[in-house]
Amino acid sequence: MQRKQWIDLGRGLCMSAIIFFHTEIYYCGSEVVPYSVFAQNAITLFFFLSGYLFCSDREYCLHDKLAYILRRLVVPYFLFTIPISIIKPFVYGERPCAVDIAVSEISGNASWFVAALVTAELLFSLMVWKFGKNKLAIGLSAIIMLMFSVIFGNTEDAYIYNKVNIWHVNEAFIAFFCMALGFMYRMEEKRMDGYIGIPVLLVLGVVLVAIKYYETAMEMNMIVSPTIISCYPLFIADIIIFIIIFINMIKKMPSLPYMIFVGRNSLYHYFLCGASPTLSAIIMRRLLPYEGNFINILPAFILSMIICSLTVKAIIMAVGKR
Repeated sequence: MQRKQWIDLGRGLCMSAIIFFHTEIYYCGSEVVPYSVFAQNAITLFFFLSGYLFCSDREYCLHDKLAYILRRLVVPYFLFTIPISIIKPFVYGERPCAVDIAVSEISGNASWFVAALVTAELLFSLMVWKFGKNKLAIGLSAIIMLMFSVIFGNTEDAYIYNKVNIWHVNEAFIAFFCMALGFMYRMEEKRMDGYIGIPVLLVLGVVLVAIKYYETAMEMNMIVSPTIISCYPLFIADIIIFIIIFINMIKKMPSLPYMIFVGRNSLYHYFLCGASPTLSAIIMRRLLPYEGNFINILPAFILSMIICSLTVKAIIMAVGKR
């Protein structure tokens, strides 16, 4: 099946936003652009696209899907995070602890995003295996997972907070919900795209700006990991409106080869989204200190992207994968 470039483009832009966020943290010492303005949208959009890719015209095979998750998510998780967990303490002048590394790896804490994605995809695989493309079952499953997030996963106001959070199941509840949205969108893609015109997008854009302004003014938390969500209805409205606008935009955008490369190798870029901004921050603080100037973040971000992509390219060349 031919790849849809707009999906790779979307994933590439998501990863770029996540790397920008980490560049802010390491270079500036704290976030400059509020997290609620874009970070949760990049993360939830990535989950949405993962759900979109789950839906296929081919006959569903649970064994093949589980093998795919193992090969494309679980194995890279260990291959990347173990070396990073060993090297990271040395960067901060510490010594790595084998026990701490082992616990972090086994529990899924070495990379919350990948761990949550693995957990969500496993749950989603079982759901599709059991119910297929039954829209009612998918919709109810999504609502149930969202309720689980409210009851067990929300750090701020959970009824029975799940402190253990093995393989970041708390975040996987939200990931599952977003994947269900992507899966159902794929089933009704042509019909839904026909309903969304420029006037609708303009109205949704105004509503989204209003939501973002309110979230920022009220200092509301819309954090995916650890899940700290002040208002779930507003969070859901935020991410759904953003997804509608963004999907319609990237489908009409011209091909951007670099962003498509980042999107096709988005998981590798994510594994390096901490290391690359750290190295970029070390370099840029000597060459161009932040000093409260937002413009200075841009070269630091570009350097982070260059370091990250060159490393990914070297890895691809080393393993012989195009």
